[in-house]
Amino acid sequence: MKTRTSLLLAALSALSLSAFADGPAVSAINGKVSIEGGNFDGNGGQAIQAAIAAPLGNSFGLQLDTAFGSANSKDFSGFGGHAFWRDPARGLLGVTASTLRYDNLDVRRYGAEAEGYFGAFTLRGRAGYQNSDWKDGAYYSLGARWYATQDIMVSVSGERSVNRNIGHVSAEWQISTPSLPGLALFLDAAKGSNDFDMATVGVRYYFGANKSLIQRHRQDDPDNLLIEAMTSGQQQYQQRKDTAAAAAVTPACPPMSVACI
Repeated sequence: MKTRTSLLLAALSALSLSAFADGPAVSAINGKVSIEGGNFDGNGGQAIQAAIAAPLGNSFGLQLDTAFGSANSKDFSGFGGHAFWRDPARGLLGVTASTLRYDNLDVRRYGAEAEGYFGAFTLRGRAGYQNSDWKDGAYYSLGARWYATQDIMVSVSGERSVNRNIGHVSAEWQISTPSLPGLALFLDAAKGSNDFDMATVGVRYYFGANKSLIQRHRQDDPDNLLIEAMTSGQQQYQQRKDTAAAAAVTPACPPMSVACI
């Protein structure tokens, strides 16, 4: 009930703000594709992400996300979507939903997202409810981006998801070559509960008009939802595995044992 109320409030707030938007929520239909690889909690892995965004009138936008890959020798894949109001000079407010399968664990998320733009800085947050085959509960994240130049971004963020924590440090550099104006390199490092760690590097290509990285982030497409869902699912998967292993080695009580009475 609380989650539905939060989503309704976010939608109503977006509608009330639509009259004040100074520019289109999405400049034009655009997309992005990325591939990354590296360490996923002590083992190798790789991921491919893709998204396409489109304007819905002047003040609203829609984005569809997908991601798939392998981490710790376990396959994952998923889909997600954003519906949002945005003023490229002020910020973004929207609702989100995603579903992801990590090996045999399903993770579903329903929530809201917000961004505020302050010169070279962006403040970001997401919150909602996560439902999975292992444990359910709230998730929320807060983060900040700093654009050292129009094409270089450094970001820090932290998320709490179903009683597990994870922190991220990431960076992205749009190379902006004349022949490949949408080419960018990025890296992401994370550390979380139960000694979870991740470090990946990748390459991304933005499809659409030729523009700077900060303009792409504020005029085109929000971040893909699936990697955050995947890391949460990976943490839940490992916790479920550890719990099952601990239960399997718990000694049974001998008949009439005093210790079991």
